[in-house]
Amino acid sequence: MSRVSPHRDSVIAILRELYAERAAGLDWESLPDESDLVGLLDLDSMDSVDLSMELERRLGASIEGKPSELRSISALLQAVDGALARRAD
Repeated sequence: MSRVSPHRDSVIAILRELYAERAAGLDWESLPDESDLVGLLDLDSMDSVDLSMELERRLGASIEGKPSELRSISALLQAVDGALARRAD
């Protein structure tokens, strides 16, 4: 059974804002967490780095791991949950 991240709405809002043009018409709320963001949004390696840095800036927490590993919504949520948990400690 998968756990729903309390930060899903925030992460989806950031993705929607950053990639509005690339994802016009995409129903973010019904997108499965295992969806491949690289394929859906046509992200290259620099986009992944930019996304990681933008998440860090907006959330005020350091995302661990390689930006290239943030390929799905679930991977983003794991990274964000971990970063915010470390920040709270």
